Amino acid sequence: MKRLSGVVWLPIVAGGLTALFGLGCVLRPAMFSALFPLMAGAALLALGVGEIVYAWTQQETNQLHTVLAQGVLSFAVGLLLLFGQRISRVLITVALAMWLLLAACVRGYSVALLLRQHGRWGAALTETVLKAGLGLLVMKYPMQGLEAGVLLLGVVLIVAGVSVVLGAWYAERIAGCENKEE
Repeated sequence: MKRLSGVVWLPIVAGGLTALFGLGCVLRPAMFSALFPLMAGAALLALGVGEIVYAWTQQETNQLHTVLAQGVLSFAVGLLLLFGQRISRVLITVALAMWLLLAACVRGYSVALLLRQHGRWGAALTETVLKAGLGLLVMKYPMQGLEAGVLLLGVVLIVAGVSVVLGAWYAERIAGCENKEE
């Protein structure tokens, strides 16, 4: 496994910022709903870049393509939200719901791979269930208020951000142990 020492900070910072944005959404949903497209776009863009860089620095593994797919998806939706300022709030809500559902599918595949490899799958399964549940809820009720969606999305972003931080930290730790053995 390649050593992450040069770039390990990037997924950790991206995951940390994503979790902080999620915390802001949970604590102040009304305030964040007005700034939501810009802030969610920035958070998803940062998360996508972090996941892409993380995938790029890793050696070939079974899960590399899932991390890369989730990074590209987050990056694309982040760009849509940042630069699509003329789109309606309903389209923003539907775009985020689609991101949640697609990201849950990618993460669900990752959980299946982890189960097959007897790896650590609890956090990945939690993230999958939260993303899928929120995505379905938002798709069913897109007009029921962005504020409720902001609150629920905050919870998902906290879990996703923490998952990225822990994944980068765990990969760096494993890489450090493998380098000591050589």
